[in-house]
Amino acid sequence: MPPIFRLALMFRKIVALVAVLSTFALGGCVGGWSAQYRLNELAEWVGTQPALDSLSVSREKEMGLFGSTLSDTLQAQGALHVTSVVEFATALDQLNAKFDELPFREHRFLKVDVKADIQGTEFTWEGFRWEPGWRERLTELLDLFAAPEVRTVNVRHDDDVLWVTAERDFQVSDDDARAYRDRVFHYLDDTKATELIDLFGFPLLHPTEPDGGAASPSLRLSGFPQGYVATAAFVEKVDAAIPYAVRSVWSNEISYSWRFFTEDEYDEEVMKQLKELLSQPEAGSPIKVEIISSKRILGTVDMRPTPEKLPKHPGKWQEDMERVFFG
Repeated sequence: MPPIFRLALMFRKIVALVAVLSTFALGGCVGGWSAQYRLNELAEWVGTQPALDSLSVSREKEMGLFGSTLSDTLQAQGALHVTSVVEFATALDQLNAKFDELPFREHRFLKVDVKADIQGTEFTWEGFRWEPGWRERLTELLDLFAAPEVRTVNVRHDDDVLWVTAERDFQVSDDDARAYRDRVFHYLDDTKATELIDLFGFPLLHPTEPDGGAASPSLRLSGFPQGYVATAAFVEKVDAAIPYAVRSVWSNEISYSWRFFTEDEYDEEVMKQLKELLSQPEAGSPIKVEIISSKRILGTVDMRPTPEKLPKHPGKWQEDMERVFFG
């Protein structure tokens, strides 16, 4: 190709690249201007609200074509000045309602990450969305957790589900913690709650232990067919029947997971007893069973039709557990 044609082709490519970059830059300027406008409007309003005036309103950072840039997503972070669950839910409702009133908000998000001390319990909220009716529902639901038995409550919206995680305050006795847990489970059954509720540290027979910064056992019983109260009674039965301590019980759409802790040596009779217990309808089906020690996973049995792939170096109980559960 003659040099003149090569130069012409190169010039056309440069012009096309400049046009593309200009489009990105123009779009970024327009989007950035509207996001900054929303930020200024929301921050100014937040500063006039007694319950919200300590919040920091900013734009999230994200990685773009040319490195780190400011996102169109706004974020509100900090502490709420509230003294009750009603005020907590109302403040969140007002904050999200104000964001909805702002112009240029189509396909834009407000990320809220706030906390509040309510009667000695720390409440936190994390989420990108807020739905009509949540103020009333959270007021009713979270009032359960503003209690001396609870140290922290985390509420978040994730995968179109409201998650509530409550961790026990260890200044209360085991008996008081159990009684509180039972009250919560009775309420959740009576109201047919659809939220995912996870209770940490509310004891069974075996003593609670810190696991990864959160106290066990972890009980998330929302998906079990027998309901909260009946499932909790069955979990206590299992915990009392074998020397392995129940560390977590939870379910999702495809299985029911049971995790146990022990420092004992392998015992065939105990494993057979565990299989018999977890074969009962209250355990759910199909099940996944994991047994751990303080140092490692001892073994895992996944009875789903498409089980997860085992780790490269399975635990020392793996073959024995498979023989008992699948034999």
